[in-house]
Amino acid sequence: MKLFVSTIMRDSARSVKGYASQLKMLKESLAKLEKEPIELVVSAYENDSIDDTVKNFKAADFSFIDKLYFEHEVLFTKRFGSTQELERVRNLANARNKTIEIGMEDIKDCNAFVSIEIDITYNPAEYAQLIVDARDYDILSGASLYRRDKKLYDKWATRRNEKDQWWDEGHLGVGVQEVYSTYNSFCVYNPKPIVEGVRYGYRRGSTFDCDTAVICRNFREAGYHKISIDFEKRCSQW
Repeated sequence: MKLFVSTIMRDSARSVKGYASQLKMLKESLAKLEKEPIELVVSAYENDSIDDTVKNFKAADFSFIDKLYFEHEVLFTKRFGSTQELERVRNLANARNKTIEIGMEDIKDCNAFVSIEIDITYNPAEYAQLIVDARDYDILSGASLYRRDKKLYDKWATRRNEKDQWWDEGHLGVGVQEVYSTYNSFCVYNPKPIVEGVRYGYRRGSTFDCDTAVICRNFREAGYHKISIDFEKRCSQW
């Protein structure tokens, strides 16, 4: 099995070590489930960090990765928190799409495309199972929760139907639930639409939208409609 992982980062120096450790265990867990070696390709992109993100990433032990792409740039973009702003989602979409451009030759023959946020905590064995289960879906994620109160973190990207803009903060689903869009910090995509040209975006008609919700809409417009969340697979954010 060939697994392609996409990760973007900015001011993430403290997260690099944990990211590497979890990714190594994810590869090992997936190999046990698949009963075969896993070819792991990682495409990572960084821009405009003011901490030691680049230094730490270059120094990390990624010897378990079969092919690593790492591109970093200084673009002088504004740094945002978790806010709804056009410039922010445009920057995020551009960064995520960079990881695709960098690694497209490997995406063409991979079995799964996975986007993983660098600063999350997750159970590698559970999320390896998510990757296996995703074969039956076009997009499948777990649920990303705040550490402090266990409420859903990725509320803007997670929607039950096209007209929604937010997920009900107080509600967590049970089992696998079909949704209009999702991301939730660890998201598995069918690579075929990406190879065909589907990308992250930031537009919703005449206004802007969450970059990871837009790619779900773009999947649907390309004819790929099977999008769900497995609420039993949970990661922690912040």
